[in-house]
Amino acid sequence: MSTGAEERQLVYTMENKPIVTCAGDSSLFSSLQPTLVQQLPKESVEWRRSYGRPPKMINLEANFISFKEELLPKEGSKALLTFPFLHIFWTDCYDSEMYKTSTKEEISRWQNALRGRGSSDWLIVLVEVESRRKSKPIVLPRMAIVDKIRNDFCNKQNDRVVVLNDPLRESARAQESWQAFLSRLRLLLLASFTRNLGHFEDDMRALRERRTNPNWSFAHYFMVQEELAFVFEMLKQYEDALVQYDELDALFTQYIVNHGAGADPTEWVSSFCHPVCHWTGLALWRPIDMVRRELVQNGCASLLDLRSYLFSRQCTLLLFLQRPWEVAQRALELLHNSVQELHLLEIPLPLGAVDCWVYISCLEVLQRIESFCDTNQNDMFAVYAAGLRAYAREKLHGLGNLCGLMSCKGPTSEELNRTVDLLAGLSNNDTEMVNNLNNPSKRLREALSSTEAFEKHYLELSEVAMGTYKHIGRLRSARLIGKELADFHMRKCEPRKAEGYLLDALKTYRAEGWSLLVSHTRRQLAACQSQLGNPDSPLTTSGVTYRNAHLFLRRQDSSSSPGRTREPVLEDTTRTSAVCNVLLRPGNNTVSLPTLVREPGLFTLRQLCLQIGPLQLLSLRLQPVPQYTVYSQEPQLDVISGDDLLAGVPQELQVQLLTGHRALQEGEGLHLSLPESLLLLDSVKIPAHVESDSNDDIPDIELSLELSPRLLRVRFPAISGYRSVRFSLHVLCQPPTATPPADDLDYHSIQDGIELKGLVVEHRVSIDSPWSIYSTLVTLAFHVPFRVQHTVLTAGHRKFVQVCVRNTCSLHFILSRPSLGFSMEGEDTTLESLNPATTTCVCAGKNAWFLWEINGQVPSPVPCCFTVAFQLGSTTEQKRPGTAKGGPNEQMSDDGEEEKPPRHCLFNYDFMLVQLATLYSVQAAVMPPLGQEMCQMGLLCSLEVSITRLCKDDPRQEGSGSPTSDCGEIPGGATVQCSQLLYKVVDNSSNWAVCGRSSGLVAMPLTERATHKLHLEVLPLFAGYLPLPDVHLSKYLSESETDEPCGESGRTPGVESFSTTTPRLSQFDPGEVYNVSRATQVLVLPSPDTSLVDITVP
Repeated sequence: MSTGAEERQLVYTMENKPIVTCAGDSSLFSSLQPTLVQQLPKESVEWRRSYGRPPKMINLEANFISFKEELLPKEGSKALLTFPFLHIFWTDCYDSEMYKTSTKEEISRWQNALRGRGSSDWLIVLVEVESRRKSKPIVLPRMAIVDKIRNDFCNKQNDRVVVLNDPLRESARAQESWQAFLSRLRLLLLASFTRNLGHFEDDMRALRERRTNPNWSFAHYFMVQEELAFVFEMLKQYEDALVQYDELDALFTQYIVNHGAGADPTEWVSSFCHPVCHWTGLALWRPIDMVRRELVQNGCASLLDLRSYLFSRQCTLLLFLQRPWEVAQRALELLHNSVQELHLLEIPLPLGAVDCWVYISCLEVLQRIESFCDTNQNDMFAVYAAGLRAYAREKLHGLGNLCGLMSCKGPTSEELNRTVDLLAGLSNNDTEMVNNLNNPSKRLREALSSTEAFEKHYLELSEVAMGTYKHIGRLRSARLIGKELADFHMRKCEPRKAEGYLLDALKTYRAEGWSLLVSHTRRQLAACQSQLGNPDSPLTTSGVTYRNAHLFLRRQDSSSSPGRTREPVLEDTTRTSAVCNVLLRPGNNTVSLPTLVREPGLFTLRQLCLQIGPLQLLSLRLQPVPQYTVYSQEPQLDVISGDDLLAGVPQELQVQLLTGHRALQEGEGLHLSLPESLLLLDSVKIPAHVESDSNDDIPDIELSLELSPRLLRVRFPAISGYRSVRFSLHVLCQPPTATPPADDLDYHSIQDGIELKGLVVEHRVSIDSPWSIYSTLVTLAFHVPFRVQHTVLTAGHRKFVQVCVRNTCSLHFILSRPSLGFSMEGEDTTLESLNPATTTCVCAGKNAWFLWEINGQVPSPVPCCFTVAFQLGSTTEQKRPGTAKGGPNEQMSDDGEEEKPPRHCLFNYDFMLVQLATLYSVQAAVMPPLGQEMCQMGLLCSLEVSITRLCKDDPRQEGSGSPTSDCGEIPGGATVQCSQLLYKVVDNSSNWAVCGRSSGLVAMPLTERATHKLHLEVLPLFAGYLPLPDVHLSKYLSESETDEPCGESGRTPGVESFSTTTPRLSQFDPGEVYNVSRATQVLVLPSPDTSLVDITVP
């Protein structure tokens, strides 16, 4: 069953759902995930189970997570809550070449990973998106791709491929496809769930049948069956989950009864018999009490811990089933049975500890149910609530007697010490529970703090219990509580408060014919009247004749007392610690008892025996219980690397070895398997620091290193057990070649600039040790210290490539020898470097720029490679804790000076250049009004815009994109092929007001140097040197356009036109449109001031 450490540490919550992994196109699934999660549980499915159990209708939910091989169950793991029940591969591939080159390979890797872990529950979803199909020039029919997937991967399982038709649309076809997919998903998920759940139940039954084996552990079996209960709870099958806990309850109870009767004693039952140190009561305010669950899981739980946790889970499920009255009924049975089990197993407890546990548990159950429903409207709950309140009142009454809180004289010193001991067992480390004002433990602490507080709580609880009994018609039980209240008030010398309760009790006894009780109550009432000063009362003067006087004259000390001592008896023990020939001197003596323990565990000293010749002096069980723990520590290995390792910089790794109980022999050591790109910088000998648990002064040792290709051997000298060995290794991780993100390798993104964010290189180091057959895997995450961005700049026909290197760490670096080249050979295009020959220092968080000019025609696309050498700056080498002082080729002389400077590390960045040609140039000029030599603020000026085509477009490329080609007529009747452009004149700086139409369409012929001029009017709003308004060009695609030749509706080249249809625009990529007058400014004079100024002359 599930015994792995990761499964033991799993925190179970109420939000668990069956896990479904998703591989393939993550963005595609992310767009569908919210709708899928919402609609999957809307329809119920029939769940047919094995062993003749009736079918049920359930609503399936799922937790969809990204596929990782680490999520697949390991061999021998049977955990259900972390088990992925279904694996889905999402794709929208409709291109035959894409399927052959990438999609098929991805599906193959995915299925191979599933087969390697024995998982056969999978589904492939092919999503048909109309918008993506239209954007591709050549696509295969939908059924062609589906058939390929079925032939390649499905064999005879054709139902494992589902075609989903454009699920984000509202069409009838899309909705039908979506509902069919949901039905298939529910069936496959339910089938996988049923099969794996059946295997789990079979393994659980086999484990239960082995319960007669000596090594069988109830705690382990408890965890297994509880996981089954968690699964049923996850499916909202609360009744089935409750059955699992009831079976565990019945099994545990039967073993307790058998153990107490002496029939077939079981070893694991003894683990619940150790002394109880805490009696904090039930904890029902959380669905899962993780503290007590961990105690049960580790085999450290006491009887009360197990009972408390088991009942808390039953309570949670009963409340989910809307049966709060059953919680009260079960609680009353639990408390009485638990008290009997404590006596049956003879578990040592301080006097009054059981009363504290029962009192707190009763109040906790009542408080939990009252917070769940209105108990005043539920008579069924009141029947059991009355018993809980009466039981809590009885235990509080007993605590008052033990602690001296019901005496008029107050508690004695012995009773105060007893109170302190009881309060110590009520300690709780849970701050959330302690801060609760209605915490029953806090209420008990307050009640035991003083006589007045106890009287207040006792009377309140008694009144509530009496009222509940009266509400359900049990008047006699209510008056019995009143009779005990009368005794309480008589002890407190408050006869007037006791008189009414005694009269009610006397009335009940008379009506029911209890003559002896009537006589006894009359005697008490007579004493009450005497204290009230009523000597003439009939009860005081008439006298009472007792027919059973011997019952009243019996000595009070003849009855057994709860605190009565027992005769000491020599107990049977598993092991003893003895010492002989001990000389005892007058006064205190300290005696050391040696013992040899061969197994770890918690050991308790139960009894002391002193033998003097034939005389044996025995003690009772020692109180407080002395205990000692024996542990055996296994060797532990830890590699401390920190979170800020850098690639390309020497780094220091701290290796710590705790030898534990095993001593290392000379020559033994560690074998480290290193990746190829991780270099070791240390020499043959390295120092190591050794420490002991007793802080002894141990000299440092020297370790020897043996390095072969990809394998490092660390040899140790002889080292004793329970030692800590710490040494350092210096490594260098070669930085990998950086590339732009794969999702952004489109034309626009590359031209606009790509950023490399958060590049991390993970290296796994495998460490083999002589004390374990398993390897220790250590993952080292090296952060690349640079982030790169490249941009293509344009100046007319000239093209430049700019590369920006950003330092993302806290160190300074020296960059040198930057180079940029094309990866393709045999090209005539060259790159001219415009960078200085000196080195560049890039500080922490700063950027360094490098620039090259492209000479010649560049084919599209062309791969490029940027390379730069880097090393740490001299002023920062000693400031980083995790950075080693020496470089990969740096040597130090005996006096500490460097003999040779460190070699530079190289950082590479590969990217792709696409579509570098400049298609259009835009030139604008502002002309002053007629009759004016310069522009003036407030006067309309003329804006002349010239748009020139610099090169002829490729019709196939333009036709395959979002804009289309158009036709027009030129003077003379000739028809030419044109492209439609949308121009827009805007001024984001608010310096100009564009008058008239600021946008329109232009039909540009597909001929080189074709020019179109625009004339607009603009109004300067400010004076001074103003930048020109911006002119934006976009590719235009009208909905009415077709590929047929132009007829009468064709446009004349160079003529503006406007369409009433909604346009679809496609932006030009950066560099395709060059703005000649981008930095041009125009001088605008201020408007003349014609206002009059009155000047007064004295």
